Amino acid sequence: MDYRLISVSAALVAALTVIGCASEPPPRHQAKPGAAAPLLARFVDQDGNLTRAAMDQGLRKAFDAADLDHDGVLQADEVRPLNEARAAADPSVPRIIDWNGDGVISFKEFAAAPHALFDQLDRDGDDVLTPEELQGSGAGASDGPGHGTSGHSGSHRGRRSGG
Repeated sequence: MDYRLISVSAALVAALTVIGCASEPPPRHQAKPGAAAPLLARFVDQDGNLTRAAMDQGLRKAFDAADLDHDGVLQADEVRPLNEARAAADPSVPRIIDWNGDGVISFKEFAAAPHALFDQLDRDGDDVLTPEELQGSGAGASDGPGHGTSGHSGSHRGRRSGG
């Protein structure tokens, strides 16, 4: 038995269960603030805050761990067990999908949903989610860019780190 593969698989299942979707949402799809727990919770610090940098670092580690052949992309056989683990852990967490149809999952595709959710919840645009923002509190929190009470225009949306 290859214990290294078993260890890596077990770590992936545990890590990716809370990471959530790594696929780019289809056009006009809004990530739901209630989905913050499984998508972002793993990266929250001891004070309950989540920085974009910490999220990106965690996503990169999870992607690299899933990339078993170390070719810089996820092949179908690398994605299948991740999607199965997600479905088993939380059926509401979207699956990893090859949105551009090139046959592989890039880091950008892997990180797109957490990035979109982060952007949606970061109402003040400071690249830090507070516990209140993570809960999706506040009027209009799920209305999408520019529809909250903070008046945030979403100027940082679309920026991608590490990909």
